[in-house]
Amino acid sequence: MWAPPIPNSTIGDTEAETVAWCTKPNHGTRVIPGGTLTGVQFLRAPAYLLVVGHLNQINIDMQTNDTGGEMDPHGADEVRTQLFC
Repeated sequence: MWAPPIPNSTIGDTEAETVAWCTKPNHGTRVIPGGTLTGVQFLRAPAYLLVVGHLNQINIDMQTNDTGGEMDPHGADEVRTQLFC
């Protein structure tokens, strides 16, 4: 899965910087700590594989209250818009 590289981050703030977290230490990815995945379901269909579940997201550097969002491959461009009132 993809998650922030820095502890206590939100997906919205680190979308362009997320890193891979895996169950095994392969290819330089970060390893998901034990106890992080608290419920996982797999669905295999002819054209796709769906994985859904629950996790203790603080273990993968996400803020406890971050409800996530879309990991948009073309939306994260490191440009921040500042609004002035």
